[in-house]
Amino acid sequence: MKEHEVKTMQKDVAGLTPETSKVPEGETVIETPRHSKTKLIIILIVLGLLFGGGFYYWFNYLRAPAGMVEIEGPASFFEVDETKTVIIKEGKEEELVKELKERAKISQFENPALGTFQRILVRKTGQSSDYFISLGEFIEIMEIDISSDVSAKLGDEYTLFFYSDAERLRLGIVAEIKEIEGLAESLKLWGKAVKVIFEPFLLGEETQFAGTEEFQTASYKETQINYLNFANTSLALDYAIVKDYLVITTSKDGMTGVIDRILK
Repeated sequence: MKEHEVKTMQKDVAGLTPETSKVPEGETVIETPRHSKTKLIIILIVLGLLFGGGFYYWFNYLRAPAGMVEIEGPASFFEVDETKTVIIKEGKEEELVKELKERAKISQFENPALGTFQRILVRKTGQSSDYFISLGEFIEIMEIDISSDVSAKLGDEYTLFFYSDAERLRLGIVAEIKEIEGLAESLKLWGKAVKVIFEPFLLGEETQFAGTEEFQTASYKETQINYLNFANTSLALDYAIVKDYLVITTSKDGMTGVIDRILK
């Protein structure tokens, strides 16, 4: 091939550059990002995961079981911020602790405000059962080994709750007292055994004693509080008689919070 022919071909190739569109003066060209489609796909995937996760949470934890009729629970003994229901199946009552742990985990995920009370109703369902369990049945299922002389002084109604402290949700209960005479003395006779008796309220949380294993006493608004603190920052075992109620909490601040609301 001759030299002048090569040069001519180079000029022809150079002339094959794409034609640039002419933009009218005063107008701006908006260029589409090269990766816009990829970003859109990623956004759709994230939205899909969020929707799917939300649906799973609603279906498994918030949705009422199919065919279950809403029934009104007993009134609370003090003002609470919200009420949730834990359901146990007839014949599987021993799963109550597991269900309470799961309820606490879900509620903690919802990030409740500090110092709030979430009431827990325990509903038992089955072929021949559909009711909110009594205090006696709750004590039996939770294997709370209280003496007969104490249980005989308590009524059937109670308010079970989670208290939101700085660390986590802590379980507590307010039980109705039907015969208050001699109850304080009976509780004192338990001595160190009170810790073992009330331990189910800790829901299996590991504890380390801070100092003594003996219950100490303190006074708050003319109410004697019997307490046992643990090495954990906010964990404690407290019990007190407030008006006509036996109050048991697993939080230092939870006890004073209940007293405030009962005496309100």
